[in-house]
Amino acid sequence: MEIIFKKAEISDIKIILVMMSEFYTHEKLDYNQSVLQSALEGLINNGSAGEVRVINYGSNIAGYFVLTFTYSLEYGGKNALLDELYVRENFRGKGIGRQVLSFIEEFCREKSIHAIHLQVKKFNPLAKRLYTAVGFEEVDRVFMTKVLF
Repeated sequence: MEIIFKKAEISDIKIILVMMSEFYTHEKLDYNQSVLQSALEGLINNGSAGEVRVINYGSNIAGYFVLTFTYSLEYGGKNALLDELYVRENFRGKGIGRQVLSFIEEFCREKSIHAIHLQVKKFNPLAKRLYTAVGFEEVDRVFMTKVLF
């Protein structure tokens, strides 16, 4: 089955928000639709900040991912953060996640992005195993956050 990574448009926001709700429930994250919708619209409208892609598996919507762009002296300049990657439950186990990661790596190389970062919850060993299998490594850093909204 063919997988297409369609660049999200404003008309995709409704279905992406549905999938975000599924993802946030699965990951036990706070889901604030108005905040997320505003952030999603901002990202879709500002291509310099990142990319939102809808994952199409044949004629079905199988998930989405969000890649944002950063800059780091430590990593030699432009970097990317794989902010969210979600494959809907009935599409898991088909190699979609691996294909997403391959697409992201190729995309980043074409854009001269020097590193890709991501976060994975400790309680998600399947995701951690996938990320490790394609070359992601734990680094000697602790990701810290201060929420300002």
